Amino acid sequence: MIDPLSDENKSSATASFNVLHLREGERIVCLPIPDNVFQLIGKVGAYWGTFEVEMDKLIAAILAAIPRAEQGWDRWSFTKRKQLLVALAKDPLESVRDHFEV
Repeated sequence: MIDPLSDENKSSATASFNVLHLREGERIVCLPIPDNVFQLIGKVGAYWGTFEVEMDKLIAAILAAIPRAEQGWDRWSFTKRKQLLVALAKDPLESVRDHFEV
């Protein structure tokens, strides 16, 4: 069993907050998260950021290759950009779908 009080599981954190910038009803919560978990969260963030950059490059390449204008798509939420990518990939593939076995 892991001892949560062992030196191996200890971490420290410091933070400062200016509560004057909080909107009414907002709260600040500091969670005691071990350092090794912070590293995992950082890796997930880095991989997700890279994925979004590559997805945006793919959308830009497809839009440059077809006569379709989507103004401001690069400032859309992830969900809307994902839906755009699916639509962009699906439309041209529908016409050749019958030529491939799925």
